[in-house]
Amino acid sequence: MRINRDDLAIFKRSAGALLKSPRGAYKLIQQLPAGDRAANLLAALSRKGPVPAQRREPNRLERFFDAKRGRGIQKWRHYFEIYDRHFQKFVGREVHIVEVGVASGGSMDMWRDYFGGRCHVYGIDVNPACKQFEREDIQVFIGDQGSREFWRRFRPKVPVVDIFLDDGSHKAEHQIVALEEMLPHLSSEGVYLCEDIEKRDHRPNDFLSYLFALDNELHQLRFAPGDASSYLTGEVNALQSCIRSICFYPFVAVIEKQPTDILRSDKRGGDWL
Repeated sequence: MRINRDDLAIFKRSAGALLKSPRGAYKLIQQLPAGDRAANLLAALSRKGPVPAQRREPNRLERFFDAKRGRGIQKWRHYFEIYDRHFQKFVGREVHIVEVGVASGGSMDMWRDYFGGRCHVYGIDVNPACKQFEREDIQVFIGDQGSREFWRRFRPKVPVVDIFLDDGSHKAEHQIVALEEMLPHLSSEGVYLCEDIEKRDHRPNDFLSYLFALDNELHQLRFAPGDASSYLTGEVNALQSCIRSICFYPFVAVIEKQPTDILRSDKRGGDWL
């Protein structure tokens, strides 16, 4: 981490103030930019040393992966828990899943096994050879995820999308285009998942910055008129009206949709301090 001269001066003053007045030191630390304060927290966590990981039993997706033969799949191991956490509500139901990035076709077999016989899979890839993986319940579309014209042609052909999984080019601009074109098209309780969002060598990732801007909108609070003695209500903005959550994991972001017309904070109990 590179610290400029002004920040270094604050560090030095904070160290001295800490010996005299912890409260004064805290006020000085608050003057540091958020990024530097986060770096300080990361340094403190690293000094604690690694925390032993808890062993967990592999879920159905991971068991399928480990037993897979034939058409190949490559996944980071921690993805399977993320998939199961956000996709399990669709298991056994009629579900329409779009996967950008067909590759060798193995993951489409995994979705079919996980969701059951009412699962419809739509694969997208730039490689025309991926058409060979089509069958009755699997359709493959050849196109570029960074092309808005491709998405305009795609949407009428697949009018219902419950899950959109981006494992395509992994390029930030392509990910942004796919999100903009397909998130509004998702069903009312649909799930969008983008994987392999990588940030290397401290270089900024434009797609992450885009998601952080969306996440900021999710936390906006604007009070609506109401009886503040019993409850508070918040007027929802455009994002809050349809997005339930934005979750971040290592290399993965998940957006869950859910219609909302009001945010409300209620009170219960009679004794208040």
